[in-house]
Amino acid sequence: MYYNPCDTVCRWGSLFIKEAVALMLVATLDQLIEKKKQLSLKSMFEGRQQLKQKRHEEELERERNQKLEEEKRLYVSSVHAVFYFKLFCCLFMSIKELSIIF
Repeated sequence: MYYNPCDTVCRWGSLFIKEAVALMLVATLDQLIEKKKQLSLKSMFEGRQQLKQKRHEEELERERNQKLEEEKRLYVSSVHAVFYFKLFCCLFMSIKELSIIF
């Protein structure tokens, strides 16, 4: 005999419809819960990736700043070295001139 779903609904009326809707809701709720878990895991993963990226960028920035600081120190020390060398030369020339006079 041919099965017609409409006959079943007609015979059992609204009880069958309520059960069917309840089963669909349960499946839907399970699917929603699973989807929510997946989205939560995805957002957690993306958040961790962004945090890793941010930490990596901060580390690179610190390294760049340290390199600039070292370059500044080297430059300043070289400027001081040149200054003191010129000062020494001037003093040496002055002493040499004084020794010629005396």
